[in-house]
Amino acid sequence: MSDQGSRVLSGTTNSEPERECERLRAQLDSIAALVHDGLQIIAPTGEILLINAAAEKMLGYTQEERELPWLERAGTLQITTVDGKPFPAEETPGRRALRGETVRDVVMALHRPPNRTVWVSLNASPIRTSSGELLGVLLAFSDVTALRELQERDS
Repeated sequence: MSDQGSRVLSGTTNSEPERECERLRAQLDSIAALVHDGLQIIAPTGEILLINAAAEKMLGYTQEERELPWLERAGTLQITTVDGKPFPAEETPGRRALRGETVRDVVMALHRPPNRTVWVSLNASPIRTSSGELLGVLLAFSDVTALRELQERDS
């Protein structure tokens, strides 16, 4: 994990494509570090390819949890809808994005043991090559816990 909050390519580069890849990765790491919202890029296999510091803070994954397969990792959180019902795993924004859907402004609660709940507004989009090959999904989410608490207090 770099100090910018995302994984960095390692090793030396000799070829122009490798240098270009390293340059693009450095740009992506800088963007991820600058953004206050949580950002994740997830491979079609469920592997976390990038996670910024804001996402790490909101999700609270340990290093071991980050390396779990997607469904197992998701099982470390209890995810509920605005109505307090369990969020169906196949309907989460990330899973929908893997099916090709762009999803915007889905509000959900992420419950972590023992007593931590974070409300997020989440967007998800598939990442595709110009030929249409699915490379993964981009998840972007904002912590809306304070807003949600105000809404609950006022109702």
